[in-house]
Amino acid sequence: MKKQNLINILCSLICVVFGCNRTPDSYYPLKEGMTWEYQVSGRSMFGAGAAATIVMTNLAHRELKGQTVTPQKVDANAQTYFSFIAADSSGICEFAKQSPEAVEPELKIPPVYMIKYPIAVGTRWQSKTETSLLMSKVPITLASTIESVDEIITVPAGTFNKCIKIKSVGSTKKSLGIFGTVKVSVESYSWYTLGVGVIKSALKETSNNLMVGAGEATIQLKSFKK
Repeated sequence: MKKQNLINILCSLICVVFGCNRTPDSYYPLKEGMTWEYQVSGRSMFGAGAAATIVMTNLAHRELKGQTVTPQKVDANAQTYFSFIAADSSGICEFAKQSPEAVEPELKIPPVYMIKYPIAVGTRWQSKTETSLLMSKVPITLASTIESVDEIITVPAGTFNKCIKIKSVGSTKKSLGIFGTVKVSVESYSWYTLGVGVIKSALKETSNNLMVGAGEATIQLKSFKK
């Protein structure tokens, strides 16, 4: 995988990467004007590495297909992406996305939940998504679990206490025609903290075929503005 292609994949990853008695959006703030800067690093199965800086900004709430959403503008690698985030009684989800070349947002059917309530160890859910780091996008269902609600995480932006840790795993098989069937596995970890949102995320995608490839990526919060 060429280094520039890996950078583009890492930049798009953030769009896709990021209960109890708290307000619904405490772990994923949707206040207009909030801005986050992230450091993204990654590596392909061939050893090629890449790094990028991503800036994400909450825009004014709007209606999209009858749903109130918060558009998040993501500036990365001289391109702009949009992710449309919705909050409901079940949790926080990506309701739609818009790539740089798209004229209109593309709905996520069903929406992809980043966080589900209640915020408690053992809360589980599933989401249909697709790989981000392989040579081609592969549809996959991930099973997510809140593993901890009291993590201490240190990133360039500082040290954050009482973070929630979410683990997501999944595997699938993809037919390559005359080249047989390949097994694809995904494992990711994300950490969120109250009033800030995503602090860190680590993703690993693997396959048993060179044509599909493998990759790893880490996202860390560098700075944020409320």
